[in-house]
Amino acid sequence: MNPEPPLRAWVRPPLTQGSAARQWQRIKERLEARGARHGRRWLWAGSLAGALALGAAALWVGARGGSS
Repeated sequence: MNPEPPLRAWVRPPLTQGSAARQWQRIKERLEARGARHGRRWLWAGSLAGALALGAAALWVGARGGSS
């Protein structure tokens, strides 16, 4: 007879409702924070693309007007 409990009793921690809820809360917070950062990146990228497009249009109009 083996008086020791099975190895899984030592390896796998018990999962309670409270610990699962805390884990999901942390996951949710990280995803929300990542989504906010990701949204700001798109805003900066869009602003940069718009500024480049305006600059290119100004150069094109300036070049057209100067060669006439």
